[in-house]
Amino acid sequence: MSDFIEHAPDKPEPLAERQKRWAQESAEAWIAHDAVVQARDEKTIRLKALRLAKQAADAETERQRAAEAPARKKRKPAQPKT
Repeated sequence: MSDFIEHAPDKPEPLAERQKRWAQESAEAWIAHDAVVQARDEKTIRLKALRLAKQAADAETERQRAAEAPARKKRKPAQPKT
């Protein structure tokens, strides 16, 4: 308890000054929050673009493999033994 008394201001801060300080702190917090949200959104967009590019490359590779693969011969159906 004595620690609190040592750090207590000599006189209380007026309400108007406290409200001004709170408004400033709130504005700073919103700026920081918006920066975090923007960074997250940019990262999400970048990762989505990378994922889509990989999917397109994989699909193209699959199409090339299918085109290069030799066509399989169809088997004749088995003749029933009589």
